[in-house]
Amino acid sequence: MILSDEKGDRIEASIAHKGHIQRYVKDLVEGGVYQFENFEVVDNDDDNYKTCDHPCKIMFHAMTFFQEHDLPIPLYAFNFVPIKDIANNNAKNNKLVDIIGFLQAFGNLVDHKNDFGTTKKLALTIADQNEIQVNVSLFGEVAKKAFEARTDDLEVPTIVVIRFAKIARKKSYGHISNAFYVTRVYFNPDFPEVRSFIDSLNVMPGASQAFSQISSTVVPEITSDSLLTFPTRIPLGEISILTEASEVVTKVTIQKVETSYGWYYDGCPCDKKPAYEGDKLKCNSCHREVLMTEPKFKLHYTVFDSTAKCSILFFNRHASELIHCSAVDLRKAVVKSSPLESSASGSCEKMTSNDRSVENDDINTSQLMTSTTNLTKW
Repeated sequence: MILSDEKGDRIEASIAHKGHIQRYVKDLVEGGVYQFENFEVVDNDDDNYKTCDHPCKIMFHAMTFFQEHDLPIPLYAFNFVPIKDIANNNAKNNKLVDIIGFLQAFGNLVDHKNDFGTTKKLALTIADQNEIQVNVSLFGEVAKKAFEARTDDLEVPTIVVIRFAKIARKKSYGHISNAFYVTRVYFNPDFPEVRSFIDSLNVMPGASQAFSQISSTVVPEITSDSLLTFPTRIPLGEISILTEASEVVTKVTIQKVETSYGWYYDGCPCDKKPAYEGDKLKCNSCHREVLMTEPKFKLHYTVFDSTAKCSILFFNRHASELIHCSAVDLRKAVVKSSPLESSASGSCEKMTSNDRSVENDDINTSQLMTSTTNLTKW
């Protein structure tokens, strides 16, 4: 948990023994004011995951005493991190942060598949007074609540306050997300900090004029084109100099579908490829026996831009989104049209090209791709 004093300073608090958790869950209420006595103070030196910058943290144990108090502790205390620092990767990413900015784009609530199943995802973009942007990805209940909270009658420009967020990953520049269920998202809240943020436009040359232009417009929905604002956008020629797996955006032209490698594999329902352990087929991702597999996409695309050419590999979920067809449906169509397995790759290439021609008139059109896949440079 996170505790805040009358000055708004934060410190992390933990429960030393899991057997005592129920006591605190039952008697402590978020937003309540309490007096604590007889606790342990330890170093806050876990660099892998910090919720606060405070050098120490509190450990509650069996002899810790607490009671509700009426001290005037503010309910909302913020420690805002400048959007510019997040976008430029200058902000520390091992703690929970607060962000305030103008809403620039707002997406739809969509299904998101991960290793644990399917959850909800919401994407939005916020910007500071100088129109420096960061992308926000919210998941699960936080995404649902944020989507419901942003109503059509909100005044524009809309101010967004995100409390207890996290910078997604060290390699995911200019990108923030929620920290499990603790993150809170507010639209046009009646906070003093929001009023000060709006007032700051009057003292920044050009800022007030820039945002007054959107004061009577509708916030656009996020589309693939919105990724063009992603701070870490690099050409293909620079991918070879990356020293570790990274999340970047690159704009490329699809040249062709490589069919010599095949186009599908037999996968587990979770999309991973199972392997035999003895006489049983098991999935190392969901840790269970796989009784029946189904076709999953594995598509190789040759793409290029003005700096280089490379191969991009799309697995099932991303491939299905790209060609608007499931591997199961395509496999059925292939079997129905020809019993020969050799016709599968040709049908895949034909369907892919036809699908793209319907949407974009030509397969050789610029496609925006967020890539965390393995790329092989020619």
